[in-house]
Amino acid sequence: MEQLGTDSKPVLYFAGKQKGLVLNKTKAQTLASAFSPETDGWAEKEVAIYPTKVSFQGQMVDAIGVEPVAALADPNDEIPF
Repeated sequence: MEQLGTDSKPVLYFAGKQKGLVLNKTKAQTLASAFSPETDGWAEKEVAIYPTKVSFQGQMVDAIGVEPVAALADPNDEIPF
């Protein structure tokens, strides 16, 4: 958690990088459901970040998406159902 203005927000840092990614509620919940509700359990976990578009104030804007690497399907894997 870091103080950003008057708010305290979760910030995700990547190995070997200076800048972090501020997590909104959706991104934080995505990682919590995959790894652990306790952010200490997120250390050294692999995530993929990717460019995406999201709706913000009625317009589509550029954003950064985040997914746990384990959640990304290998196109060569069989569907488990």
